[in-house]
Amino acid sequence: MDDIRERLRRLYAAVDETTERDLSRVPGVVSETDDSTFFVQDFSGDLTPEEMSNLAHSAIALVEHLPDHLRRLAKKLGHSPADVDAVVDKGPPS
Repeated sequence: MDDIRERLRRLYAAVDETTERDLSRVPGVVSETDDSTFFVQDFSGDLTPEEMSNLAHSAIALVEHLPDHLRRLAKKLGHSPADVDAVVDKGPPS
């Protein structure tokens, strides 16, 4: 069970790393032409495209592999791994 808790903490940390809460770090830019005014907000911060990709792939991998760990935990606790599959296949609540 501690392994699952650790993985969930890592998942939350990975998702948290992709979130910028301080909007002063990502000021908007206004550009004007004769016809239009454009507002651009770049949320990439100081990250390169490769760094953003690594953060996203890390979070995705943690979510993707969570059912595998839950199946192992279910088996260890005497439950059927198919129970995990049933919940995963059902998807999020509507």
